[in-house]
Amino acid sequence: MARRVFYITCHGINVTTAIDNARLQGNTDKFIRSRRALLRRHPNFAAAFTAYVKDVSRRVECRRDPIIGLRILQSDTAVPENDLATRTKDHLPSVLLTLLSIVQALALELMWAHLGEHDYLYAWSYAALLSWIQIGATLLGVLLIWLIYSNLVMRFRWVPTTSDSIFPFLIGIIQFSLIASLGPERLGAWFLLLGLIFGAMAWVSQLTLRRARLDGDNYAYFSTVTPATQRDFYPVAGIVSALASTGIYLWASGDQGWFALIALIGAISALAFQMHLSDVFWRRSLMQATP
Repeated sequence: MARRVFYITCHGINVTTAIDNARLQGNTDKFIRSRRALLRRHPNFAAAFTAYVKDVSRRVECRRDPIIGLRILQSDTAVPENDLATRTKDHLPSVLLTLLSIVQALALELMWAHLGEHDYLYAWSYAALLSWIQIGATLLGVLLIWLIYSNLVMRFRWVPTTSDSIFPFLIGIIQFSLIASLGPERLGAWFLLLGLIFGAMAWVSQLTLRRARLDGDNYAYFSTVTPATQRDFYPVAGIVSALASTGIYLWASGDQGWFALIALIGAISALAFQMHLSDVFWRRSLMQATP
């Protein structure tokens, strides 16, 4: 009490024992993990807390069903066989990563084919320098897409929608177009497509995180993170705008001089910074998931 750290519990009256126990578990976690009080009443965390309570209470009710008693003995997290939402969440990581790995493998194959089709890449020239920097940035982009997707499916659980199966194809089409535009003479189109990839991945990530916030399985993370605001998207918007503006200028002017070189170095820097941010969020999630 002297440190002003204490815990008060008040059981509900007009709620089931399962819901009461779920709230008690959530409140205990707040005390252990030093989370803010009254999460279920806070506008930024109410949805995540409600989803958490619903998920825990559902599992408690499942344990009371004698039909699935044997399955409960085998696994503490067993759920009814007809629980479609849980089954889709369980299968989503393998399905999504398998699909994306095929797309990324095709992208890498196209890049390898590009390296074998152009002899000027292996001659000492300024055009070759621009091309190799462009190829390096493209490779970083392919790796970043894989990193973002794999981090999302390993960090969070959510009920997938049809769009989750469609987005990898759309991202793949943009990647293939990006690789097809490799070469100093097509720098303008390449920068425009790279900006499109940045914007598309930011959009996909935000949609995924919104759905993940509403799933009780992710309560440990989202109970400590406020929802994204408009200001959080300013850096991505700035990067996309810079890439698009650069692409338009290079397309219109055909410049392959120092401006093109500096722009390519800037693109690599932006991609490397995004990979660093992905690593930071990954480490943060692991730290918050550990009691």
